[in-house]
Amino acid sequence: EKNFNFLYIDGESCHFMDNETFEQVEISKSITGEKFKLLKENLAVTISFMEDKPISIELPNNIECIIESDFLKTNEKHRIILYI
Repeated sequence: EKNFNFLYIDGESCHFMDNETFEQVEISKSITGEKFKLLKENLAVTISFMEDKPISIELPNNIECIIESDFLKTNEKHRIILYI
């Protein structure tokens, strides 16, 4: 396991960087699963490796998100904290 910060999504891949070594790693959305939807720039995550290949990511326990919905037909954005 190693700590990385999320950089960006490029098509079907998520890109992360180790802030100590500046090493970058690319992880397929198929490995992140639905977690890629919660990634935002500079979010700290833990990546597990097997034989130097990423096999999973763990998100922090608390993530602040903005929920946008047309359900109420308003222009309001709602900020919530998601507990995983």
